[in-house]
Amino acid sequence: DTLKKILRQNTPEKKILFWTIRSKDNATKKSETSQNKNALDYTLANCCRPLPGDPVQGFALQPNTIVIHHINCPEAVKLSSQFGNTIVEVNWFGKEQKAFLSEIKLSGIDRVGLVNDITNVLSKELSINIRSISFFSHDGIFEGAIELYVKSTDDLKDVINKLKKINGVDKVLRPM
Repeated sequence: DTLKKILRQNTPEKKILFWTIRSKDNATKKSETSQNKNALDYTLANCCRPLPGDPVQGFALQPNTIVIHHINCPEAVKLSSQFGNTIVEVNWFGKEQKAFLSEIKLSGIDRVGLVNDITNVLSKELSINIRSISFFSHDGIFEGAIELYVKSTDDLKDVINKLKKINGVDKVLRPM
C-alpha cells in the first residue's frame, strides 16, 4: 500500500526507503520511515543509487544525516579523500526493503520491435516497474537508458541477464 501511494505521487524524485541499516557501533537505526525522532536520517546518494546487497559506506556530512554511497562510487572516493573523518561504516540489515530506484544503460543493433521486446521482458516476465525509458537510434545502432524499481542487486542482475538475451541487445550496464 505504501509503495503504491509513493508511486502515484506526482513528484520528480521518488525515494522508497524501507530498510534497516546497522552502523559500526551496532546501534540499529531505521530509514526515513522511522518514528524515532532521535534516529539519524539515512538517505541514498543520487549519484550511485546503492541497492541492498551493494557494498556501501556512509558519510556524516551534516548533523544527524548519513548519506549512503556505493563503495566504488566516484563521489564516495572523492569524499573519502576529502572528508575521511566523516565516514560511517554501514551495512544492509534486515529484509524490509520494498523497491529502490536504479538505472541501466543499453546499446546494440536497432531493429523494429526492440523497445517492445525490452518492455515486455521488464513488465510481463519480471514484473518490474519502469520509472522512465529513453532510446535513440542512429545508423542502425541504438542507445537507451531505463530507470526502474528493483528490490536488490540480485533482482538487478536478473534484469541485466534477461535483457542481454534479447536479439539486438549487445550491452546492458549499471552506470556508477
